[in-house]
Amino acid sequence: GGGGGGDTSSAASSIEERLEELSVQLGPDFVRALEQNKQEHLQDCENSCKHFYCADKATTQETELPSLNDILNKNNNNNNNETITTIQAYSMGAVPPEDFASQFGFPLDLIKVTAGTPLFSKEEAKEVIDNAEAEGVDKNEYKSGKYKLGGDWLTNLPNTRAWFNKRLEDTLFPLITRLFPE
Repeated sequence: GGGGGGDTSSAASSIEERLEELSVQLGPDFVRALEQNKQEHLQDCENSCKHFYCADKATTQETELPSLNDILNKNNNNNNNETITTIQAYSMGAVPPEDFASQFGFPLDLIKVTAGTPLFSKEEAKEVIDNAEAEGVDKNEYKSGKYKLGGDWLTNLPNTRAWFNKRLEDTLFPLITRLFPE
């Protein structure tokens, strides 16, 4: 199946063209709201990067990333480099994505699921759970919208967040970049 692979530079230019058309059509209030949205988004990103790993796009090139096989099997203890963890892709059917609909081919296979050996070992998962519990994750209740949830935000769990940031950098972001290069 196709998983995307559309030309993102042409998608970006078509979005810019559409925004230019809407700016002319809807006038200065739209332009101000759009600019405010851009500034708020940049601020949100800056705030997130204070707590969570954010790759520097200028210094992170795709060629510097480990191969998909290396990412998937870095925790496997086999000596013959045999792939034990695999990715299964599932179709979204004929539902076009809202963004860049014209750039994608159908059927979409954007749902990716690992099979075989998990990305994180049982021991590592237990360690993360133990760390989170030591930080009181199971003793807290917080609100998210109108709902009360058990647990806590990662920003309040420094040891758990440190593990998560490490895995964002060495596993999750490289994996996502390899699976969704567009």
